[in-house]
Amino acid sequence: MNARTLRRLVAMALVALVPWLARAETFDLVSFTPPPGARSTQADAVGFTDATPTTFAIYGVYRSAPGSGDAARDFADEWAMLVARSLRVTGDLKTETRDWPGGWKLTMGAARVWSEQARQFVALLSVFTGHGVKVSVLVNYNDDLYRPKIDRFLASLRLAPPEPAAAPGAPPSVTPPSPGPSAAANPSFTFTVPGGFVERGGWYVAARTENRGGGDEITSALVRVLPAVAAQGGMSETLRALWRGHVPEGLRERGGAMVYRRYVGDGVPAWFISGRGREAGRQADSLFTLYLLDCGASWQPLLVAQTYEEPGNPVAAAAGFSAGSSYGTSASMAEPFLATLRCAGGKGRPLADRAALAGDYGFGSSGSQMWVNVYTGATSMTAVSYGGRLALKADGSYAYEFAGAHGVVGAMNVQTDRARGRWDVHGDLLVLTRDDGRSTRYRIAGVTQFPGGAKGAVFMSRLDLPVNPTTVTNGGDYYATR
Repeated sequence: MNARTLRRLVAMALVALVPWLARAETFDLVSFTPPPGARSTQADAVGFTDATPTTFAIYGVYRSAPGSGDAARDFADEWAMLVARSLRVTGDLKTETRDWPGGWKLTMGAARVWSEQARQFVALLSVFTGHGVKVSVLVNYNDDLYRPKIDRFLASLRLAPPEPAAAPGAPPSVTPPSPGPSAAANPSFTFTVPGGFVERGGWYVAARTENRGGGDEITSALVRVLPAVAAQGGMSETLRALWRGHVPEGLRERGGAMVYRRYVGDGVPAWFISGRGREAGRQADSLFTLYLLDCGASWQPLLVAQTYEEPGNPVAAAAGFSAGSSYGTSASMAEPFLATLRCAGGKGRPLADRAALAGDYGFGSSGSQMWVNVYTGATSMTAVSYGGRLALKADGSYAYEFAGAHGVVGAMNVQTDRARGRWDVHGDLLVLTRDDGRSTRYRIAGVTQFPGGAKGAVFMSRLDLPVNPTTVTNGGDYYATR
């Protein structure tokens, strides 16, 4: 990204204001003309994917976050989080910083990157600094034919300053789930109640109310601290016993088979299971997650409930349908509480050892789309399918095989890959280092030994996402021993 390109974008932004006003949409502080492609929405970002069987441009607009006030530092932090953590940077990173309308500083940078799934492409990151916050916009693309569309999209960006923080008020009325009050934990376990949470009925409750013309919609995250248990036996078995004893009666058989893992707080290992079901007296399903923190000589359980209510809606089915799209939001609402957890006894321990991860795994995913020409009635189908093998050997070596095909059925583009090298565990990361020195990192998000000896694992390719029940949904991240 050179200075000439950046100056062109700034100039385009200034002259494009009038037609932009009629087409813009807004996400958080950012207003923009939506680019072509399929839309996806998460709690902290909105994205668009414009793709053919062989090319793609993926746009992401991220929610604002507290900034440092230093444009260069904000860009470096966002590049590390959104790009370098999950992709291998193969080209030189070039950046430019300029003024942007509305009292913002814009830093843009681009470099060639590489991933196992998409191979070579360009990551173009724009970070806006100002008014005490930073806002990031990321575009990944693998063909310069997309550049005119990308330029128009970036030139359409407009940012509003954040609203002054309002004085805290009483949260919406939320009925806590049925289990009893929070209890004292072990002495080494501490937490801080974040802003926005209040204690009610033994739960720490954060609630958000929206009204889009059809009445109040209340999305809530509730956290309950349970009594500590002795560190004996297996964590998986202990989790399931605690689940049956602490979730509402109707959900006791709803705990998922996979046991997930993550760090919480300042590096405390935690295992968790989750399940979804209808509590008595509620319109919609609640999503429960039971965490078990490794505090050394004891284990600390923590229960998180995600609920959704539409008090003025008499149609329970409609509220139940809407609840499914609320879980990403309520999961994000719970994350600030999980970030305050401290437990010195287990801090910094790896999430899994080699013995737990070693195995000969298979993986794969597929999807297809039927197309119909509305003028002629002709039909065609595009598909993507891939699979392979990842053998993590006990001696620290690994073997990797990949085969994938995408495109129009009957004229598919095929890709294959093979690799050998060494593997290791660094905290919550599985690191594969090829014999040629290239490395790939995955987030270890789950390992479970099932009855009969089969082993399942979740290795997340998206390192920028927290591990919770709403982010471990990509089938391509699941691996199973043969």
